Amino acid sequence: MKPEECTIPIHRPKITEMLFFFSCGIIISIPTTAFVYSLVNPLLTNFTQITATFLLYAFFAPFIEEFSKIFPLYYRHGETQRSILNLAIMVGLGFAIVELLEYVFLLGVPIIFRLSGLFFHSSSTAIAA
Repeated sequence: MKPEECTIPIHRPKITEMLFFFSCGIIISIPTTAFVYSLVNPLLTNFTQITATFLLYAFFAPFIEEFSKIFPLYYRHGETQRSILNLAIMVGLGFAIVELLEYVFLLGVPIIFRLSGLFFHSSSTAIAA
């Protein structure tokens, strides 16, 4: 091996590491969803501010959510594309499950409107990774 080369062994995440990243998604979801809802809730009382609410949900919330979901993946190195994809899906799934529970049980949103988030959050985190 030449002195300027470095060999990083291929790493396959174990189940404990997968659960760790799943819990990272759960931990990140709670303050992120609460923060976005705290910004939107005052706007919902005034009907004339529907545009501001739409812009907040359509542009501001996804910007914060996407960066916060991939944040646990930044420290990973030496991962294969498949393992980083699996870890990203676990983070997105953890995020989506807690967000689904928050919206359905705390905010009273019908579950049918939030089911697509399970697939969206997992896939968008995998794409961002």
